Amino acid sequence: MKLKDYKDVADLKNLNNAELNELAEDLSQAVIDECEEFEGHLGSNLAITDLTISLLKHFGYKNARYLFDTSYQAYSFKRMTDRQDFYETVHTADGYSIFQEIKEGDPFSGGHTSISAA
Repeated sequence: MKLKDYKDVADLKNLNNAELNELAEDLSQAVIDECEEFEGHLGSNLAITDLTISLLKHFGYKNARYLFDTSYQAYSFKRMTDRQDFYETVHTADGYSIFQEIKEGDPFSGGHTSISAA
């Protein structure tokens, strides 16, 4: 599945491995493109794209609470949940935060530190 065709976490339930791999590649490329344009956190986000897709496919979104080791690892998570326009708005005045934020619907707010140890 192409990232441009992805609409909701429910889309993940019926994807086969080839479709999941295609989605992961597109999501990884979106992270690379965003980081090249805005100097974001590349390594930590590339490391977690596949895991994010897998977690959302198997555990969903509405009834699970995800906490990332460092909050800015949430780029892919935000894009895959209710914030499909994350990459288009993240570095704008009214856009999304690069970190997990309760005000955006995340279960926790955090930053550069290891909030998962708390």
